[in-house]
Amino acid sequence: MFAIPNGGQRSEIGGAILKREGVLAGVSDLFLMEPRGVFHGMFIEMKTPDNYMTEKQKLFFEQATLRGYKCVCCKTNVDFRHEVEAYLKLK
Repeated sequence: MFAIPNGGQRSEIGGAILKREGVLAGVSDLFLMEPRGVFHGMFIEMKTPDNYMTEKQKLFFEQATLRGYKCVCCKTNVDFRHEVEAYLKLK
């Protein structure tokens, strides 16, 4: 599993550099690079309990799902653990 550092506050110059390097708005926070069941891997979006996915994040989920990836949004550490454990149990 690895983090995808797309969010956060950056300077205008820092943001421009990251955009040229391929940072893309809407891409999930984490990726579990382990195929399970019918899935190639799992993207995980982490949110606080009172926060919601953006339209770009929802579009990313749609596109990733169409390409064979599992996508989940977790609002707590308990959600995160449950989703990862359930995913890893898939045959």
